[in-house]
Amino acid sequence: PAVAKNALTVGNVSDHGYMLVGDIVNGSSRGPTGDGRMKPNVVAPGFKVMSAKADVDSTSKYKEDFGTSMSAPHVTGLAATLMEHYPAFQFKPALVRAHLMATAIAHDDVAGKSDTYGTGRVSGYLAHWDHPNTDGWSTYRYWGTVNSNGYAYGNIVVPAGTRRLVVAMTWDEPPARAGASRAVMYDVDLWLDRDVDCTDPIGACGEYRSDSTVDNVEYVVVENPPAGTYRMKVVPSTVPAITLPWGMTAMIIRGDPTPQMAAYMTISPNPTVGTAFGVTVHVSTPAYVVTGIEVEPSIALAPGVTPLYSETTRLDGITMLYGDGLRAMTLGNAVPILGRSATWYFSANSSGSRTFVVRATSENGGEVYMQQLVYVAPAMSNADLMVSGMTMNPPAPIRAPGTTFSVTDTVHNAGTARSGPSTTRYYLSLDAVKSADDTLLTGSHSAHGLDPGASHSATVTVTIPTTTPPNVYFLIACADAQNTVGESNENNNCIATAEASVTVARPDLVETIATTNPP
Repeated sequence: PAVAKNALTVGNVSDHGYMLVGDIVNGSSRGPTGDGRMKPNVVAPGFKVMSAKADVDSTSKYKEDFGTSMSAPHVTGLAATLMEHYPAFQFKPALVRAHLMATAIAHDDVAGKSDTYGTGRVSGYLAHWDHPNTDGWSTYRYWGTVNSNGYAYGNIVVPAGTRRLVVAMTWDEPPARAGASRAVMYDVDLWLDRDVDCTDPIGACGEYRSDSTVDNVEYVVVENPPAGTYRMKVVPSTVPAITLPWGMTAMIIRGDPTPQMAAYMTISPNPTVGTAFGVTVHVSTPAYVVTGIEVEPSIALAPGVTPLYSETTRLDGITMLYGDGLRAMTLGNAVPILGRSATWYFSANSSGSRTFVVRATSENGGEVYMQQLVYVAPAMSNADLMVSGMTMNPPAPIRAPGTTFSVTDTVHNAGTARSGPSTTRYYLSLDAVKSADDTLLTGSHSAHGLDPGASHSATVTVTIPTTTPPNVYFLIACADAQNTVGESNENNNCIATAEASVTVARPDLVETIATTNPP
């Protein structure tokens, strides 16, 4: 039945796999037919589709299947929604075919009739909606009957800056006789007359045409068409003593057919050890439509996190949940006012910095790699670490870069819960407030876990970095400097000397007395 002339024949393409979305599946038949007609007419996803399963014992079972038996129902459902949305499609099969072919997205942006992809992959969004702006598209539909008495037509205005004009026209005709060498018995041509200035009385004139003698599908693509009024003519070339119903759709694409998609990543909420957090990728397009979008997290997962599950919300508002926390997800199409997103959820097992990498690919909008660093904070507790009793030896050291002095301090747990192990670090600062530009000294004070009220004291030899500029500095000591302990108060970990009392200076040798021997 797929070779029937009045049928909309659907091929099977993949909807997942790196750089495979939209590619024909090996088991999908190619054209042409034996008499030279284009088949399939369009393609649709049909590889590994989860669908309802017929079962005598249950009405809630599902089955994963593949083939044109999956892609054809996909297009059947789309045609049904079109007829519900726009009643003008009802009882006009030629118009439905023409519209779905005109609004199909060309595979790899190669627009034209193909015996592998037809006119492209169907798009529910493009078939249903227009975006009549400089980055969008508009569709125009015409239908009627034609016979040997004359041609039919419809006019459209193509604005300046249009990137592509697509016109598809089909007609229905009765079956050929048994044993006929060709299925299509009549010949109807499509002519596009820019500026409506052709004078041929039968309409067979214009700048662009499609005039197959074996197919009842005519298809014209004009790249960067000049602005103006176009008359699209349905011209009967060989239609003796019969009236044929026809349908025609024109699509004016003003946005770039190959827009560079944009993608970015967000991580929310700020994760802490023992909690779940989401990594979300947002994909958008500046023009027309980005099609065949697939997003996938890096297989080299950041250490210290465990994948939980993934989800994406469809255009109808239904959220799809998947048990695979590293699943690659196909998001379909994005248009300028409606982007797509997907989220992977992870459990944070340990604190520290983690890097997440996600790749977004598409059929016509390029490829984007995203990388984001996130800090996993330690789990919060009622521990509260503070530094007290800090002294130096000598009390006001004067030292050159690269030399040492000693620091004695006490770490105290002022909270109501036991803390984990922590490290106190020491800094030279031009003021008494810890900041990112302070100078970290070599040497640290490691404290074991402390019960509430417990303390740990130590004397540490610290080294001034050789690159430290000469100046007079405050000494700052910070408990849990690596933020490995979740505390009830994270703002009281540091203590500073009462005044700037560490002098960093370089030797300055001066010759004062010179003598000779003998005098």
